[in-house]
Amino acid sequence: MNREINIFVSYSPEDREWVVDGGMYDFIPWLKKQLKRKLVSFRIDHELTDNADIALLLISQDFATSDSILNHELPLIRERFEAENLKIIPLLISGLSESGIVNISWIFELEMILRDTKPLNDFVEYESSWSLIRVKLLDAIAALIQLINDEEAEAWYLTGEDYYFGTNGIEQDYLQALLLFSKAAEQGFALAQNYLGVMCKNGQGVHKDETAALEWFRKAALQGLDDAQFNLGLMYEYGQGVALDLEQAVEWYRVAAEQGHINAQNNLGWMYEYGQGVDVDIPKAIEWYRKAADQEDEYAKGALERLRQEGLL
Repeated sequence: MNREINIFVSYSPEDREWVVDGGMYDFIPWLKKQLKRKLVSFRIDHELTDNADIALLLISQDFATSDSILNHELPLIRERFEAENLKIIPLLISGLSESGIVNISWIFELEMILRDTKPLNDFVEYESSWSLIRVKLLDAIAALIQLINDEEAEAWYLTGEDYYFGTNGIEQDYLQALLLFSKAAEQGFALAQNYLGVMCKNGQGVHKDETAALEWFRKAALQGLDDAQFNLGLMYEYGQGVALDLEQAVEWYRVAAEQGHINAQNNLGWMYEYGQGVDVDIPKAIEWYRKAADQEDEYAKGALERLRQEGLL
């Protein structure tokens, strides 16, 4: 399950009435309601904290000329943003003077929700335009939340890899690897799901469980990960965690092989050569062996040489 996302909303005190107190936009109450509908675990803060994930900047003339915002808040936001641990969504809500634009010029280099930089109050009287802007804002927040979750999942996965292999000065520890892969896998990170499958299949850091391995391989395979597709093919070919099904094995090998997976190409060649899950088809076998051989695979080169000696090539 994804962790709670902390959203910091920055706005000028002069804009409080419409942002918080039910004025023209009723912005914060509306945002909270929409995020709850999307089942996002979130917290909205009015002060920048170390735990803030997203800064939603509601930019107005008062915002761009506020001493406290310019001298205290924005420098911290920019520092956190440049350190890549804070995402920013700037939303222009009212027109700015030339001096206001100069004061916050770096913000305008970011992707604005209103790409043409027209202020929100130019649109809000038109319900269709206001609705479109709200949709774009929610899409932007959702995209950043997904990015945050993906970045965290990747970090957990990479550290898990170090524990799995004992690399980068970390002592090999399957249990720690399992815990980190599990955290990343629960976020939907395919590489971690595949490694969990490997660990469940081999009994590394966990009791051997081929059924669980099959399900982790399947989750990653359905996301297009060729290693997982190949591993799923192996499970079907040897009846591990599932009833033996050579036709399914062929199909998963094919999906991985079409992505250039060498072992899947070799296995698919072998299946065609010996009629496992498919009719014997030597030209097809040669085709897949050649694809692997073109990637300098020695097994594939040997298979082609054997077929040549047998007069089949």
